[in-house]
Amino acid sequence: MKRLIGLALVFTFMSLIALADTKNVEKVTLTEKVMLGTMELAPGEVSLSWIRDSAIVQVTVTQGSNSITAPAKIVEKKNSAVAVLTTHEENSTAVLTGFQLRNVTLEFLK
Repeated sequence: MKRLIGLALVFTFMSLIALADTKNVEKVTLTEKVMLGTMELAPGEVSLSWIRDSAIVQVTVTQGSNSITAPAKIVEKKNSAVAVLTTHEENSTAVLTGFQLRNVTLEFLK
């Protein structure tokens, strides 16, 4: 009986680990040219992917054959719309600060 309970606990724990490390993928459309780190992203579709294993995640943004990975804070929050979050510098360059998705908001760290 103890062995059965032990096995059940091990399988439950392994299932929780598998759920925590689930890779998330979203597609978002950029409406303007933006900078993320040293990479310039053109208007058009980008793919986002991250593995949720803590409150800080590594988000990979891919456009065509180019990709960049940046750390971001993940905020569990229901949003009414998908949005690209940017700020504009003095030279009018749009800097990507995050993505507002349906169930989470990704805020890039500086």
